[in-house]
Amino acid sequence: MDLKFLVLGVSLFIVLVVIINIILRKRKGSIELIPEKYNYNLGEKITGKLVLKLKKSANNGKLIIGLKCERSETTYSDNKKSTNNYTLFDFNFPLENKKDYSPGEYPYDFSIDIPKNYSKDVGPIAGNIIKSINFLRGRDSSLKWYLYSELNCSGVDLSKRIEINVS
Repeated sequence: MDLKFLVLGVSLFIVLVVIINIILRKRKGSIELIPEKYNYNLGEKITGKLVLKLKKSANNGKLIIGLKCERSETTYSDNKKSTNNYTLFDFNFPLENKKDYSPGEYPYDFSIDIPKNYSKDVGPIAGNIIKSINFLRGRDSSLKWYLYSELNCSGVDLSKRIEINVS
């Protein structure tokens, strides 16, 4: 009986810490990423708007925008599933470097080129055959592309990440 209360207490404590962390992040501000669209081809340009909303001052801030590609590999064996994520591509650049921010909204336009010749997959027919063989061998993998932004400075660390489709 004591073990159940201990597990319940620890679980409630963890949930409380997560909720407090979310509330504290929202009190600092937020980053909103608004791409023109969500579906792109290799070699295309991603354009859009970033809106930084701060509820308190931030000193010496570095605001970046970036594009990341991750491969997620899942392996199934002996009724066990394991997933590993690998970063294949990560490019970012500063929108602002060492800026002092007052509370308020800061809009930025951005433009990022998706690499033209970047693909770890093969053509559609061969790719489907390889995926089928890997699935039968107990493996599955997928590529995911993310548009992200981060503000790093003393007292305020904000980040936002959204998934986009790249084919």
